[in-house]
Amino acid sequence: MDSYRTIEQKLIEYKPFKGNSMTAIWQGTSYLVYSYNTLIAIANPEGMNLDVHKYSTTTSRHQNLIRKAWGIGAKVGKPAKACDHTKFSITWHDCADHPSNDCLVATCDNCNQVTLRDCE
Repeated sequence: MDSYRTIEQKLIEYKPFKGNSMTAIWQGTSYLVYSYNTLIAIANPEGMNLDVHKYSTTTSRHQNLIRKAWGIGAKVGKPAKACDHTKFSITWHDCADHPSNDCLVATCDNCNQVTLRDCE
């Protein structure tokens, strides 16, 4: 079981980990970070995305730990600039390009632009 100290280093190095309430795994070319069972961050060759929605105090701590490790902007809770693609929603959908698989899609909540599409 990883502590916050080891989790921060693993986030910097994009290594999988499992803490009490925070986990990171690799799925294909995407590094996925969960707070409890909620996907809150994605990093892949196209870039990184952090869900900045307000959840629990613990999840806010996780979001801020990711911001620190990945060098992403201001702390959670401060308003995002229009279309800086830091506030997003994550969904799974049927993929027309890969009918036998689903795709993970991150969409900017500010401008509705798809900021990440990762097919299995």
